[in-house]
Amino acid sequence: MVFDCIGEDGDCISDTWTKFYKEFLPQMGYEAEAETDYEIYFERGRDGLFCELWIPVRKNTTNMLLQK
Repeated sequence: MVFDCIGEDGDCISDTWTKFYKEFLPQMGYEAEAETDYEIYFERGRDGLFCELWIPVRKNTTNMLLQK
């Protein structure tokens, strides 16, 4: 998944990671993969875009089985 880090400095990266773990994963039924994640920076990105986080995820099948 790709997540935009919107902000003026690197603080937005930790904010995005926090939202990823506390909001995205539990609400969307995914879990983080044990693969490499990337921070992508652009010379001429969109206004307000500090970088993108590219995070490997997979559907959380454990939670799906427990809900049945």
